[in-house]
Amino acid sequence: MIIPGKGTNLYKIGADKDSINFSNIEIQEIEKRGSLEVIKTKSIWFFIDSNDQTIDQISVFSPFNEKVLDKVGVGDSISNIHDTFGKCTTSHKVYKPIEYPGVSFETEQGSKAKNAVISCISISAPYKSSTQLPKHISDNQPGKKRKLPEWKISLTRCEKRMSDVPIKSQS
Repeated sequence: MIIPGKGTNLYKIGADKDSINFSNIEIQEIEKRGSLEVIKTKSIWFFIDSNDQTIDQISVFSPFNEKVLDKVGVGDSISNIHDTFGKCTTSHKVYKPIEYPGVSFETEQGSKAKNAVISCISISAPYKSSTQLPKHISDNQPGKKRKLPEWKISLTRCEKRMSDVPIKSQS
């Protein structure tokens, strides 16, 4: 069973890299991503923090058969996520249940249809706020732009026009 923010039956978030028995796993590729080393197998990717050699994130793909809380797994649909876990934040093709931090679901080809199939489940330690995000994640967060209320925009335009008008001295 996959437990949000904790890991799978065999692999735990925060555990030492040495806790993974790589002799039983066929490694397809090892990739360097900033301070992370990504060890890719057919159905699991291990994101290892290069600084302390611990498991930072685990991503699972088909044919991995464990399900999140024994309810939703790879191959299920987006509607299963909403029915089981409630509201989600959505960014591109990634769904993160609000009430279950530490787990996210990705769909095939970024589909947002209710019948879209889950192609990947990622487990990581939940972060309480954006100030606690690891640097490799916070550096890649899109900035938030605030939109000014319409009355402030109008006032700013008006002030600009007024600054072009010469002021007569009162003498």
